[in-house]
Amino acid sequence: MKLFVYGTLKRGECNNDLLTAYGAKFIQEDKLLNHGVYGYAPIAGPAEGVTLEGEVWDNISEELWERLDALEWGYRRKEITTVGNHKAVLYIYGGILKLVGPTSLYKVFSKWPVFED
Repeated sequence: MKLFVYGTLKRGECNNDLLTAYGAKFIQEDKLLNHGVYGYAPIAGPAEGVTLEGEVWDNISEELWERLDALEWGYRRKEITTVGNHKAVLYIYGGILKLVGPTSLYKVFSKWPVFED
């Protein structure tokens, strides 16, 4: 299964070395419909009408999945299909924060890192 990354695992970000050290291969930049990044941290969740920007990676070994699960504690794996028709795993926030709806404390964005004027 491929991996869709949107935060610190993307190329040029602080945790990307984990992917490359375990032999993962960058496939392409891609997007995921109806998902976004909440707040200013890379926390992904459902977001109607928002398109999440990220990257697709392949060649994910079982050992790398174990390391990713440890890195992404508090997140769960979700199987998704990207705009580019890649079936992949997205680490989606699985905690107790209210991410969606009128009581959400978080603003939603289409990419991370977030820069606002």
